[in-house]
Amino acid sequence: MTSQRKIEANRRNAKRSTGPKTALGKKRSRANALKHGLAAAALRPVEKPDDKELYESLLGPDQSSPVKREQALAIVEATRDLEYVRSIRTKLVQSLDNIHFKCGDLLDVVMSTERYERRALARRRKAAKRLSNET
Repeated sequence: MTSQRKIEANRRNAKRSTGPKTALGKKRSRANALKHGLAAAALRPVEKPDDKELYESLLGPDQSSPVKREQALAIVEATRDLEYVRSIRTKLVQSLDNIHFKCGDLLDVVMSTERYERRALARRRKAAKRLSNET
């Protein structure tokens, strides 16, 4: 059980850490999710013409099952997200000044996009597994 002394210390600390107070600080913190746009749902890539072909090829001749349609759509969306993450990573790496960048800068760029790539891969893999269980 937590002691009363620790609870009071936590409350005192919580009063000091309530987020940005100034207008500039609030404005800056609002832009945190838009650093590269990968976390912002509003900036997700739009549908491409070859998405329909992939969707139809995943469904095969039996397109009546709602579960199959849902999982095929999830695979298409995850594939589109994966391509988007990889294109953003390429743009970020290319934007580094070839003469003045440090090795750590390149590592930071790659690591900042890696979790989004892993997330898209996991979503695609799970949907593919569910789709194969449906057939």
